[in-house]
Formats: sequence, structure tokens, C-alpha cells
Amino acid sequence: MDLNDIVFKIKKTINYLEFYSVFMKLKKVGSTYMAICPFHMDSNPSLSVDINEGLWYCFGCNKGGDIFNFIMEYEDINFIESINYLIDYLNLDIDLKKYYQENELKIESISKEKSHSLLKLFSEYYNKVLLKTKVGKKALDYLESRGIDKELIETFLIGYCPKNIQNTLTFISKKNINIKDLINTGLIVEKGKDKYYEIMNSRITFPIFKGNKVIGISGRAIDDKMEPKYINTIGLQKNSTLYGLNITKNYIKSENKAIITEGYFDALSVYKIGFKNVVAIMGTNISQEQLNLLKKYCNKVLLILDQDKSGTEATIKLLLLFISNNFLVEISLFKGYKDPNELLVSNPEELKESIINAIDSFEFITNLYKLQKTQDKQNFLEKIIIPYLSYISNLLVFEEYLKKFSNISKIDIPYLKKLIKNYIKENKNIQNKLAQSKSLQVTQFTDTTYNLEKIVIKEYGDKLFILSFFFYKFELFLKILKEKEYLITEAFKNLNEVEEKLYEHLIKCKEDNTLPNSYLLYELKLEELIKIIAKIISKTNNQSLYDYSINILKNIYNKSIFEEIKEALKNNDLLKAKELQNKIIKN
Repeated sequence: MDLNDIVFKIKKTINYLEFYSVFMKLKKVGSTYMAICPFHMDSNPSLSVDINEGLWYCFGCNKGGDIFNFIMEYEDINFIESINYLIDYLNLDIDLKKYYQENELKIESISKEKSHSLLKLFSEYYNKVLLKTKVGKKALDYLESRGIDKELIETFLIGYCPKNIQNTLTFISKKNINIKDLINTGLIVEKGKDKYYEIMNSRITFPIFKGNKVIGISGRAIDDKMEPKYINTIGLQKNSTLYGLNITKNYIKSENKAIITEGYFDALSVYKIGFKNVVAIMGTNISQEQLNLLKKYCNKVLLILDQDKSGTEATIKLLLLFISNNFLVEISLFKGYKDPNELLVSNPEELKESIINAIDSFEFITNLYKLQKTQDKQNFLEKIIIPYLSYISNLLVFEEYLKKFSNISKIDIPYLKKLIKNYIKENKNIQNKLAQSKSLQVTQFTDTTYNLEKIVIKEYGDKLFILSFFFYKFELFLKILKEKEYLITEAFKNLNEVEEKLYEHLIKCKEDNTLPNSYLLYELKLEELIKIIAKIISKTNNQSLYDYSINILKNIYNKSIFEEIKEALKNNDLLKAKELQNKIIKN
């Protein structure tokens, strides 16, 4: 059984309605099913599912495809991992790893999967060392001194790496782990022949999840004299995920709000006092990837960062980023303590109150404006207040804030609008519609609206598109072949290598009386076409799809005739050109 057969078996075995119902509540609308999209903040069902073909498409965020794309998007995994996921889901007796070993194939995704598995295994090992051995007692005492109890340790899989590597080497031997694979994860460093150093030794370990995978481990020294205080496994991209999201995402979705902290201990502290909709950004910066990740679950955030000067500066910076990405923002403030974890240890009730009594972002920045020295107020106005107001997309809220700030600052509204107008002109990433909705009369930025399908089809070409389309609508291919065979045979002349592969597969499926296997589309890197095909099928009935296919085939056919006419005219063969002209199909 090769990978092609595995994909075919999955698609033959799966019940599409049952599968998609695991992740979304489906509602039948006509011949299709609609659902609230899990990939963006969706209030009205915008995701369409075709349970006959297994295709899905969201008209809100323009994501779509088949079952493999869905799992890749939902679990943030690659194609090979999505196959493995579906094998497990269907309880199929297929060992994908064994398949690769037997065929002596080395695929990057498999080695990554091995790395993630080892990181998960060692996170569990370190967790056991912390909770169940004498070696971990010092680290356990340290964590308890910071308010982190055993329940939190178990929930977030916090661990401790022992100082003596011999314990780990014994574990490696017992589990029959290849030391070279472990070196590739960054957990072990080779110091010479048969000499190894454990990178996390004497540190508390925090596994960093992305979806259901551990993509790295961060270690915190329990001795404050030990430098650096934090160390990460090689290649850990913290800006691609959010700490704790694997545990808290459903709470965030339920509340439509995420509480944002800087570090691990702060997030754990907030979680401990009952606010389970919390994540840590693992620093004071947030990437666009992290912002997009949050958008899947909420459109409100509450920032609870360090309360010192640098923490306030970070709060302002993050506040503007969140507002510019259409989040509603609140700020939690408290006095006398540096961060949420310090407050948890001394006064957990006060920490709880600071979250309950969080203020909105407008109140936060206007309070800061009032605290500025007279000579600093203009700079604060231009650098903070004006960008903030420029990003407010709700007209009523914008007008209210503008009026309030004018009263606070004693600055005329026309002058404020002029500053906002200039800021928007200088920052074209702010959508023109914001400026227009606020009656600022800003010169319109030209923005051509494109038809997504046409762009993608043009990029890949009509032939490649319609051949890929027939993989999901094979019955139309057979119908056209039966009724208008010349269209198929003439349209698919002079194919390139990729087109030839698809065409040969379709013809072979007809001869063998089997269905096409979409694995070939993934193998040829045509995922973008799959998404567009899903969109077209989801909004079109079968008769219209038939007419649509005929029109594309006619266009391909006519284009080839036009090329032949041009060649005939170039050779002054007017008779042949006239004969060819009679072959053109008129709509």
C-alpha cells in the first residue's frame, strides 16, 4: 500500500457529515450544510460543507479545501500529519511510520514529527521528575513559593530537568531512543565522544505547544544567580504560538476574551485564581501570526502586564497593535507589585479584583495623557492618542472618544481631525474606509477589487484548473466525455508535464471504473486550487457546474484553434486559416 492508496482508503472510509460534525455544529441549508467557522470570529454561519465531495469553504475568511486541508488548518499540522490524524480518527490499521521505513524515504515532515514526539515525551519525563522524585523537590518547593501548585503543574505539564544527566541517559536507554535524534531536538548537546550535556539541566521546564504538538521547551533557572535566567531549545519560534493556548482556547472562545500576560508564571497565576481564558505572549512583543491565532477565538483582550515603566510602555505598544487589528482592549492595573505572579503570592484577591475592575483602553491612555508634563503632551498626542483614534473603526465610538478627549485636553475637534487625517495619509495600512466613515475627507486610496477565483485560475491556467476540478466532480468529466468527447480530447492536447499526469490519472480512473485520488493534487502542490474548487462547488448547483465546465473546455479549445489560425496566417496559408475559423465554437 502506497501513500496514494492510504489517502484513497481514508476518503472511501470516512463519513463526511460525521467528521465535520465533530468540529462544528452543521445546519442543513438546501442541498448544503452551513456552520460557524472555527478559523475566524464568526457570528453567522459562513462556512459551507459539501458532504458528498467532502469539500468546505468559508465565505468569511476565504479558507477552504477538503478533509486534509481542514485538519491541517484546525490542528496547525502539515499534510503528512493530517493523514496520520485521519488514520487515527478512523482507527485504520495503517502504520504510516512503518510505511516510510519500508520504503526508505526520508521526508522532512516525518523528522519534524519525530522531533515533536520526543519533545512531548521529554516534557512528560521532566514532569514526572518534578512531581515524583526526590531530585525534583527543590524545584517543586521553588514553584510552590511562587504560588504554582501541583494541579497547575499537571495541567500545563511543567517539569524539572535534573542536574545529573545520568538519570536522563538511563531514561533514553530504557525508551530505546537514538541519541542523535535527541541532539536534533536541541535538548542534548554532544561535548565529545560519548559525552553529553543536557541543555535544560537544573531548570524548570515549560513545554511550548502549537496546536497539539510540543514545538520546543523553555527552561527557567531555579537559582537566580544562574545565567541566563531563561533558555530555549534551538529553533523554538515563540512568536508562532501563545503559551497555554492548547489548554485555554475553549475558555477564550466561550468568553470571547483573552487575558494577555507577558510570561509563563503570570499566565499560570491568572489561571489559578479562576480566569482560565489566559495566554502568555512570552515577552513584550506580539507577532501578526499570534494576533491571527487569537482572532480565531475572540475579538476582545485584557492586558495585564508588568506594572513598571517598561511594562507600561509595552502595554501602550500592544494596545495600539490590538486596536489596529480590530480587537476591543481592556487594561488591568494594580499598585505595589511588579507583576501578576508577585501579586498572586502576596494577595490573590487583589489580583482577582484588578481583572474584574479592568478599565477600557481609552480611559487608560487618556489617564496617561493627563500625567504627562506640559512639554511632553504634544508628543504623546501625536505618537499615542492620534494613532489610537485613527484605528477606531466604529463611527459612534470614534465620535464619542473624539469629543471626550477634546474636553479632557481642551483641543478643538477640527484640529484633532486634521492630525488624524495626516496620520492616515502617512500610514496607508489604515484602511481608507475608516477615514471616509469619520468624514475626514482624506484623498481616497485606490484599491482594485479582484475576483479571487479568476486570479488563481489565471495563475495556474485553465487546463490545470479544470483537470483538478474533475478530481472532485468526476461524474461531470465522464458525462462530458460521453456527450462531447471531442471537447475533452481537443482541449487536452499539448499538455505540460503536470497537466499530463492529471489527465492520465482521470482516463485511467475511467478505464478502471474507480474514483480519482486527490493525493496527486497535494503531491503536485496544488492546495490553492483545491481551495478555489471548494469555493466554486459550495456555491453552485450541479447543472451550473456542468455548464461552467463546458464553457472552460470551449475556451481552452478555442484558444488552441486561435493559436493554429495565427500560425497559418504567419505562413500565409489563408485556406487553412479559413478552415480553422469554421472550427471555432460559438457560445
